[in-house]
Amino acid sequence: MCLHWLGQCFWNYLDWPEICHYVSTCVVMRPDYQVYMCVAVLEHLQQDILQHTQTQDLQVFLKSAARCGGRQSVKKHCW
Repeated sequence: MCLHWLGQCFWNYLDWPEICHYVSTCVVMRPDYQVYMCVAVLEHLQQDILQHTQTQDLQVFLKSAARCGGRQSVKKHCW
């Protein structure tokens, strides 16, 4: 999932200014920032991840976060 998010630079998951901030931070800081970002997103979604693991639709939940209400689904949990 993290590779999917990183490959898209969190496109459809973050607002445009947040994407610009993410990309510029990755350029200025070490590449480790990408790992920190993924860990932060997963940590903030922890309760939802546990819930969707039990219902066996975790991958659907994580990939459809951009489609259900636009960027708000992941954004409301993370930032």
